[in-house]
Amino acid sequence: MIEELFTSALEAIAKAKQRLDGLEEELSSLTDEVNTFEGEYAKEVQLLQEQINNQTLLIDRLVKEAIDKIPIPKDGENGVDGKDAIVDYQYILSQIPAPKDGIDGQDGKSIKGDKGDKGEDAIVDYELLKEFIMSNLPKAVKGDKGADGKDGSDGVGIESVTENLGDIVIKLTDGTIHRIKIPKFISHGNNIIKPSDATELIYDVSTHSTLKPESQVVLVNAIGGNINITLPEPSLCFNSNRSYRIAVNKIDSSTNTVTILPFGSELICGDINQQLLFQSEVLNFITNGTHWYLNS
Repeated sequence: MIEELFTSALEAIAKAKQRLDGLEEELSSLTDEVNTFEGEYAKEVQLLQEQINNQTLLIDRLVKEAIDKIPIPKDGENGVDGKDAIVDYQYILSQIPAPKDGIDGQDGKSIKGDKGDKGEDAIVDYELLKEFIMSNLPKAVKGDKGADGKDGSDGVGIESVTENLGDIVIKLTDGTIHRIKIPKFISHGNNIIKPSDATELIYDVSTHSTLKPESQVVLVNAIGGNINITLPEPSLCFNSNRSYRIAVNKIDSSTNTVTILPFGSELICGDINQQLLFQSEVLNFITNGTHWYLNS
């Protein structure tokens, strides 16, 4: 509002000033004429001078009125003091939820322990084994003394000693055969060994191979490429309800595959073959004379 009044006053002053400038120009022109015709225009000059004076007074009055209309700023009044808040404590307390009993936690689950470290290989005391075998061999029996004071017949000697399906087989010179069953465990120091395991042969293999009919451990190194291992004929590895045990172990870390194949048309664990894909993976096989099966 103040700006509009002030602008209006300035516009009026500018118009009055413009009019004044026009009158001064006319006065100047008439003054020149007065000098020539002073007597003829004296009254008109006096009239113009009065108009100029009146216009000047009008300008002063308009300026004063514009200034008087500008309001003088005043200090604002103080605000009314606020009233104290009324707190409904009873309502606040009614909104607080009542505590409830917590739900019983579920029973904790047991954590499976870490897998134990790999056991160390048993140490076979071959001298102790030999002593055990020899102590169980039948002694030669001296024949009775012959009639008429003749010397008795020579005692029966040992023709051969072999191992068959974990037993010691002794053939005597009289043609009889004696089988000695080796006990399952023999204690030697802090180690427990299986004498039957001690008779297993260890083979290092790095090419395609066909295994012999005997208990054995085959260590296959397939670092040079895929390798096929062919099991022996099942009928040659089974006798009197006892089977050779054949373990095949992949010992390299390559991605090459060790494939275990049958000797003929027999199945291996119900399939035509088995495979070893990872390092230290091992399969133990036994047979019933017809097919091959896994043995832990």
